[in-house]
Amino acid sequence: MSLSITQNSVQALSDEELASYHKILMDHIRKISRLDAAALKDDLKVTSGEKVPVFEVTVRTLLETREAKLEPVVRPCPPDFKPSGEAPLTKDKINIWDYPSEAREDFSPHRGSYLIPATQQAKDCKDCLQKGQSSCKDCFGKGEVNCEVCLGAGSQQCHFCKGQGKTACLKCDGQGKFSAPGMTNKVTGACEACNGTGKFPCTRCVKGKIDCTACGTTGKKPCETCEGKGQIVCKTCKGAKKFLTGLAFASEFRSAESSGRFSVGAMSKVVLDLALSQKEPAGDLEAGLGGSLQKEIESAPLPDSIMTSFSEVVKKAAPLNTVTTRTVRQKLTLSEGEIVCVKGLYANQEFVYWIQPKADQGNIYAEKDPLANLGESAAGVAQQAVSAGDWETAVESAEETLSFESGNASAKSILSDWRKKVFIETIGLVSGVGLIFAGLSGLYTLFFEKGLHKIMAAGVSGVMYAGIGVGLGFALLPLTRRMFQKKIRWGVCVGAPLVFMLLFLGVTRGLLAWNPLKAFDQKSLKKEMKEKLKHGVGNRYWEPAHRDLQDLYDKYKDTQVDLSKLNEDLAKMEMLKTKMEKLTREFQEKLDKIYYSNKYVPTKVKQIQKLKEYYSLRGVDVSPADKMLKELKSRKTKNISRTRPRGRISIVPAKSKKSSVGKSKKKKKKKKTKKKKRKKKTKKKSKKRKSWP
Repeated sequence: MSLSITQNSVQALSDEELASYHKILMDHIRKISRLDAAALKDDLKVTSGEKVPVFEVTVRTLLETREAKLEPVVRPCPPDFKPSGEAPLTKDKINIWDYPSEAREDFSPHRGSYLIPATQQAKDCKDCLQKGQSSCKDCFGKGEVNCEVCLGAGSQQCHFCKGQGKTACLKCDGQGKFSAPGMTNKVTGACEACNGTGKFPCTRCVKGKIDCTACGTTGKKPCETCEGKGQIVCKTCKGAKKFLTGLAFASEFRSAESSGRFSVGAMSKVVLDLALSQKEPAGDLEAGLGGSLQKEIESAPLPDSIMTSFSEVVKKAAPLNTVTTRTVRQKLTLSEGEIVCVKGLYANQEFVYWIQPKADQGNIYAEKDPLANLGESAAGVAQQAVSAGDWETAVESAEETLSFESGNASAKSILSDWRKKVFIETIGLVSGVGLIFAGLSGLYTLFFEKGLHKIMAAGVSGVMYAGIGVGLGFALLPLTRRMFQKKIRWGVCVGAPLVFMLLFLGVTRGLLAWNPLKAFDQKSLKKEMKEKLKHGVGNRYWEPAHRDLQDLYDKYKDTQVDLSKLNEDLAKMEMLKTKMEKLTREFQEKLDKIYYSNKYVPTKVKQIQKLKEYYSLRGVDVSPADKMLKELKSRKTKNISRTRPRGRISIVPAKSKKSSVGKSKKKKKKKKTKKKKRKKKTKKKSKKRKSWP
């Protein structure tokens, strides 16, 4: 491929091109400054412009380094090998550069070993006995090996029954019998499912074995080394049945690169880099082994203006050949780009801008920038004003500097210092007023207001007023930044928050009737009532609830909370108490009337129990009835023990004289047992007999 350069000299811009670059400059200046578009269009005038070509030359060199030491090698014999019939050369008669290595098509690094043809000999391969193949050592020439899963058995042990062929019976859990529940361990009978054996035949295997899924019950698998053939290609001759022996040299290929940038006209390195940020290939030249890249350049159609630069880059990249290293090939690659130089006037000051036409509009470099000069002069005025304490002039000059040069560090620093100063004063003064107001509000709450949660209320009001102060400080910042007189600025920072907080206090306390102390106490009262009276006040009197309500009333009676609900519940509890006292008196009267009556004790007990059930359902304390019932029951037991009869008298007829004296012992025993039974019956009847008082 040859070189094709589109532009080799500087070209002036036409009027239409100057107009387009005028617009590009306006857009660029408006981005980096704050100038008005109309004023900028009138003040910015482009007088001339030219396109300057730039070039980048890259020379890549492929070098080969050979080692003088020769090593014996063994390689497969190619089928077209023909022996020369001459005796091979010895090491002392060999020059390694007389023999080729290989033709590299690229410049990538590479290392290899190359056989010298004059030393090679063909020999029969003894490893394979000139067969080109050898028996596979893994399968011993059989082409198959034992299965790794079943180890050649073709079957595996069943993992359900562990090779036993039987599993535990699910019905009797492998016991073979059933046991009664509890701790007796009593056997109730043999298991019918397994006939008392406790085992059941495994349904997943045959005699504890299952077919191997890996080999399909064959126990064998094809050998992966020989692919089931039993033979592998001989590693020595690679199947050629012969191999070559001889001497070889080691060769290493490596690449080197050299580049250079230059232009037709004079320009700085920054401009040169900007111009080559968008480049296009312009061709290449290549010189092979024994060729000269310098001759290729001299024969190329290049102008004298860039021929010298090309030659310098090539000379710089020319390698030094040594005994062990030589140049294999060289390649020159040319890339070209362009940049536009625009000159003109702004506010009667000269400017020079370099613009990359093929890139975005932001790729512009200012060699002479009038905006920077104007910005620097305004920045100097701002620095002097800061030293004199005139912040108004300093801020205006700094803003003017940024209108010409938005990245001016001095102007940014002055504005930053002014913002910090105003921020500290505004936030400090307004927050101070808020803290003072918060302190006064807290003291008033602690010493003059009635309530229980004074500390919490004082803390909330303090945080609220302090937060209002900080918020007002941030709200006043845009206003105080334009107040350059200290007295006016301080007056606004103190007066504005004071007026706002007084209005806020009047609205919240006066119109909205909001009081943090009252709110905390009301919330606390509601919480305590919910905890102590979870189900509210019922329709029956309960003394603990009455006591809790009275305690809450005594606790919150001197606060500002609304006690209407508490008073309502307390009045209801008082009414229920009066009603309960009336029922209690009525119960006691009826109880005394029954107790001191002339009725029998069992009748009294029944009437008292009915009376107790009736009034217990109405919440009356029935403990006096329990005492009376206990006393009546004790009296009843005493009467029973005192009036209990001695028992019945049994009349037995007298024995006749004619009766025989000599009776057998069996008849006497029968009589004794009959008498014992009669005595037991009489005792039972006497116990069942009722006793009356």
